[in-house]
Amino acid sequence: MVRTEKGWPERKASPAVVTAREIMEQVRNSGALPHGVTELEAVVAVLCTLNQRLSATQARAFCKELPSILQPVLDPCMFDRPNEAEEFDSQELARRVGSELACEPEIAEDVASVVLTAVIPALSPAMVKAVAGHLPSDLRALWIAAADAAHVPVTVH
Repeated sequence: MVRTEKGWPERKASPAVVTAREIMEQVRNSGALPHGVTELEAVVAVLCTLNQRLSATQARAFCKELPSILQPVLDPCMFDRPNEAEEFDSQELARRVGSELACEPEIAEDVASVVLTAVIPALSPAMVKAVAGHLPSDLRALWIAAADAAHVPVTVH
């Protein structure tokens, strides 16, 4: 494991602990998707929005840990973006995801929770911790709740 920007972990490739198929199946079967929204659309909306909360370098490291088949679908949200992380809270995340999925922010928050719960097991423990440590308290609470639901321990100091 290589350390990048201020201690951010970077793996060369995903260990495929969780496959893209398993992620999509979990999101699809959650019952949280708004009518007409596919699991892929939900995953892209949530992860692209979350990546905006990370610096470009951190977002690239995050994406490298996802199953390789998911990485190209996130490429569009990695281009033409500033290197700096945007600052926003969980309400803004829900608003942005809701805008992408054409649903109310309350529904978008449920979708975000389901997507994060499905995706977190694909990440290394170091990445789960690094993302948690970077988020503001309300987004960190959403991240940690998703990790808990996925039975992935996360400690933040």
